[in-house]
Amino acid sequence: MDWLVVPVCDGRDYVAFGELFRNDGMAPDSSRLLPEGWVDASVEDHGTCPDSGQGYGYQWWLARDDHGSFAANGYEGQRLQVSQKLGLTFVRLGKTTAEHSEELRAFYAQVATASPADQINQQNCTGANKIGERIASSNLSLIHISEPTRP
Repeated sequence: MDWLVVPVCDGRDYVAFGELFRNDGMAPDSSRLLPEGWVDASVEDHGTCPDSGQGYGYQWWLARDDHGSFAANGYEGQRLQVSQKLGLTFVRLGKTTAEHSEELRAFYAQVATASPADQINQQNCTGANKIGERIASSNLSLIHISEPTRP
């Protein structure tokens, strides 16, 4: 009998994947894991969703914002969001029902416009800023926000 092997990933794995794309295909040890130009091509606008107007690259949704944010969306609000210009990689592995989807979309738009000056508290996600307060009060199951040094 052949077995299907399904990889199991946690929030840190998704952050590592996002960081790979945020850092143009370079690993933390500065070795190149993706061919040069692949990240740029994958987040290039190849199409538009007729419902949302969002752009679409190679499996990435494009925010079309001033920060070049792009995201991979999953089941019931799960998300990996990256902004190379802001140095931001954001992962959410929570569950949000359809009745809260508009609030979740608004929250993601806020994350896409965040800046390091917002000083999001990475330990418990309750910074003294609007985004941190929204995370804490929205019960949206935030897993991790990373603001590493910009490349």
